Amino acid sequence: MSAEEALWVDELGAALEQLFLAREEQLRQARVLTREIADRHRPRQLVEVVQGAEAVLQWWRQIHRLARSELLGLTRPPFLTSGDPDEQEWTGVPYRAIYDHSVLELPGKLDVIAEFARRGEQVRIGAVPVKALLADDRIGLLSLHPDTTDAALVVHSSSLLAVLRTLFERIWAAAVPFRADAPDPDNERLLTLLAAGMTDAAIARQFGWHLRTVQRRVRGIMSDLGVRTRFQAGLQAARRGWL
Repeated sequence: MSAEEALWVDELGAALEQLFLAREEQLRQARVLTREIADRHRPRQLVEVVQGAEAVLQWWRQIHRLARSELLGLTRPPFLTSGDPDEQEWTGVPYRAIYDHSVLELPGKLDVIAEFARRGEQVRIGAVPVKALLADDRIGLLSLHPDTTDAALVVHSSSLLAVLRTLFERIWAAAVPFRADAPDPDNERLLTLLAAGMTDAAIARQFGWHLRTVQRRVRGIMSDLGVRTRFQAGLQAARRGWL
């Protein structure tokens, strides 16, 4: 091969190498663009599993911040936070909360619930089978185990979220309203606890009263209402707007 032919081959090889490199760069950019488009249009996971108490707490706080029109809470122990009203994130969004009967057995919890109610939370007492927090109809947090706080599902807008909303509304309809602005707060709370199914002994522990004090107060309420049974007392109290 002559020197001239050798030079031509080298130049051709260099030109082809540049062409191949340019094509490789174009293919790389095409792959990157394809991945970006796929990620942008890939269906969002409707349910995410969250593990660890700290991660669950972070999502709980995040859902509070995401709410725009309403928060719905199904609450039962154990709790993610201390429950101190001063540590609660108050977003100004209307909040309806249903507390399980078992919450009322915890010392001092009744006063905490009353403070939440005074700060604007709509509170009811009922039978709560699961812990959940729903923000609008867009996202929710559902505890995987009713008696732990270290695992949960983040549920985005879906049929499952609609089912959770329906569950909340049914429990809400059957639950007992809790008011913090009653003329006689002790009688109001006493009626609420009775309607929630608590025993006289449990009520005595919650108030720090003697058992006979509870029974005397109940008899006084029944006398004021003009009824002979506790069931009638509950009905009359509801009709008068005491509950």
